[in-house]
Formats: sequence, structure tokens, C-alpha cells
Amino acid sequence: MQEEVDIDLPGHTPVTLVECYLEPGQPARALATKSLGYFDDLEAAAENGLQISLHSGGRSINLVNRLVVDSVRRVSYNYYSEDTISYQEGVSWEMIVWNNEKEIARGTASFLPRPVFRKIDYALDAEGKVSLELEVEDNPATEDFYRVMLHLEGSPPWGHFDGLWTDANAAGGVLKITTGHQVEMFGDRLFVSVYRLDKNHYEFIESLKKAYDANYNPFAQPANLESNLVGESTGVFTAISLTRDTLQIRR
Repeated sequence: MQEEVDIDLPGHTPVTLVECYLEPGQPARALATKSLGYFDDLEAAAENGLQISLHSGGRSINLVNRLVVDSVRRVSYNYYSEDTISYQEGVSWEMIVWNNEKEIARGTASFLPRPVFRKIDYALDAEGKVSLELEVEDNPATEDFYRVMLHLEGSPPWGHFDGLWTDANAAGGVLKITTGHQVEMFGDRLFVSVYRLDKNHYEFIESLKKAYDANYNPFAQPANLESNLVGESTGVFTAISLTRDTLQIRR
């Protein structure tokens, strides 16, 4: 026996999400979106019409509301400026977001020291899958967080690796990171990017992964995003401190 049941869903109040990553050598840019109801059109997710500005040491950058696509990283932004961000360790920035005449978000970020490699190598298993073996200098006096991303030459999009680490297991000023044999080789070069994160950025990424998993699991509890912004909006504002290297894979 089948019976139709009508369920009244509660109304949804949109929440603005702002992501702004200050990446050295790249233009200033941000992505602003808003949360949607379950049956809302995804095309309505972009939050346009905001005023976003960045400030540091007397320098101000006003982002323009326009769509730009980074074809290399396969990401898009809807706020942009041609002003380029420069890396200066310890330098702080402030982001302010307005909606008409109302301030809805404010955040601060500083460039952390770039990761320093003591050792970088790789290992191959019998199936030809690669594992990164890395040693990074770590300051025992501070709580540090790291993100490791791998890209393989000629690999499909799912051939990438993205992992997070804390320095809880560091010893003698060195953190040893091993990714495990998780990535199948498609080329001869392994591109390595290691980021030093502040705690807020680390927690934002963790919460983003949990929210993504919960969104596709009907039995999972709803996951809230961590935020380092002050105001009625949520999101993340951070400065990117990273070190890159390339390994030649020999088989």
C-alpha cells in the first residue's frame, strides 16, 4: 500500500560565503556565494553586488564584481582585481565585505613562513603507484598545519592527491610526511605543493570536506563550515604560504 505524504519544509534564509586566498604572484580575487534551499536553482548561488576590499600597510585594493576563470586550477571567481599580491613573511592584510551600506564580513590574514624541505623523495610500489616521502622543518614552539597537494604529469583530474597534516608527530624540529601509495602514475614528473596553513584555514578545509561528505550522505548529520570572518557572513580569508618542487620519476 502506498500513501502520499506532504511535508512542509522550513523556509531557508540564505547565508553569504566568502572565500579569499591571497596567493603570491597572482591577482587579488575572491569567490562569494550564498547558501540555497534544497530545491533552489544552483545558478542562483553566486552572490553578486557586494563590495570587497583588501587593505595592508596603507595599500588598498578594491575588487570588481566580474567572473574570471582560472583554467589552470579549474576554479572560478566572481570578484577580481588586476593588482598582484606579493609575498612578504609576517605582513598582515585585512578584508572588508559590504552589502550596499552594511558591513557583513571582516577578516585578517598574515603570510606565514614558507615550508622548508629537509628531504623530498618518492617511492613506487609494485603496481607503479607513487608515494611522496617528505621532511619539513618545523618549529617546536608553534602549532603548525600543512597541506600537501600532488599532481602527476598527464594524469586525469582524479589522479591528484590532497592531504592535511598537523605537526603533532614532529620530532627534533622535523615533520615527516608520507602520503602512502595512493596515486597511479601517468607520466614521469611529480609536481609537489606544500602549504603552511594557519589553524583557521586548516579547520575551514576540514569542515568543507565534512560538509561535502554530509551533502551526499542522507544519513549524515549536517556539517557547519568553520569561519575566520567576523560578521553575519561566513567563509575564509587567508594568505598562501607554499613551497613547490618537481620530482622526476624513474621506473
